[in-house]
Amino acid sequence: MYRLNGKTFNENTPKQAIGISGANGNYKTTAPISLTGEVGFGIVVTDRHNGLSGTNGVYSIQLEVDGKKIYTSALERFAFEDSKAINSHIDYPTYLNTKRSIQKSFVEPGNPLKIYSGLVNSGRINFNDGASHQLRYIITDSKGNSSILPFTVNAGTAPIAAPVIPAGIIYPYNKVNEFNNDDIKVVFPRGTLYSDLNFTYKKLPKPTGNAWSAVHQIHNRYTPLHIGFDISIKADNLPENLRSKAIIVNSNGSSQGGFFENGYVKATPKNFGSFYIATDTLAPRIVPVNIAEGKNMAGLSKIFFRISDNLSGIKSFNGYIDGKWALMEFDTKTATLWHSFDERTASGRHSLELIVVDMKENTRKYTVTFFK
Repeated sequence: MYRLNGKTFNENTPKQAIGISGANGNYKTTAPISLTGEVGFGIVVTDRHNGLSGTNGVYSIQLEVDGKKIYTSALERFAFEDSKAINSHIDYPTYLNTKRSIQKSFVEPGNPLKIYSGLVNSGRINFNDGASHQLRYIITDSKGNSSILPFTVNAGTAPIAAPVIPAGIIYPYNKVNEFNNDDIKVVFPRGTLYSDLNFTYKKLPKPTGNAWSAVHQIHNRYTPLHIGFDISIKADNLPENLRSKAIIVNSNGSSQGGFFENGYVKATPKNFGSFYIATDTLAPRIVPVNIAEGKNMAGLSKIFFRISDNLSGIKSFNGYIDGKWALMEFDTKTATLWHSFDERTASGRHSLELIVVDMKENTRKYTVTFFK
């Protein structure tokens, strides 16, 4: 249960766990529930197939108040470009902290998913009339099997104390928003936010080592974004010979991409966080797995490598056997690169050249002679 009281849902929203018990489709709450003010509910649901140990998502979640539907979500289909909005559908701050997926039964105004129907007040419920209300969750799987959770809420009448809201800048979810100062420029395009944002910013000291700006804390990681935002950070004494190597990284040292222009490095991060300018001057790494100089590769069907980059990421890789381009395949999960031999690599002596380039045009070449 989330105490919303007319405010935007965020990581500071007061919440309270409500225990339930039951099995075989019939559930109940383990203690009476008394609430006052505007609230929203969320629920943890899983589905199992007969004889299988794994869990699956459910098909639909329906919430009723006094016999009237106020919220339904049905995961039938949604556009791929909207898939990131699942972060708005769930309690995202709790998921980040615990990996527990609580599906909210209220909808943020900027959530574009087309899975909702029958919404009353976006699923937000006011309990302020001093009466008892009968609520019911109906959870259904893709085969029509349902589980029911009825529960009673005893509403209060006491006025709700206004929550303490941290100092910030209110940015509407349905507009383009900009934040600027002498060191940084940030633009949130329309469609970035799921709800109005009480935006906060903080400037932190420059890190030691490979850093060419202060650290700029752009809100916090607990607010999910639907699309990226534009950030421009002013470079601090960045030498001209390093400007083409400049990128923006987050506090974990992960590249956000970027390029230098008019004294700033610009990028488009996908999530809020803390950012600063770094440079990538190191070429990617190539590690041969099953090939070496002069090795006889007869009987082997493939040449394997592992490739990696320290910062900006791999941009391209190209292999050449005896000066002719050779198809290389790459598995991003294992960072494994390979070439499968075909009839074009006949018996005899061959030369191989592998060229790997990162996003900042740092290039690594590996050459080897082998026999087949």
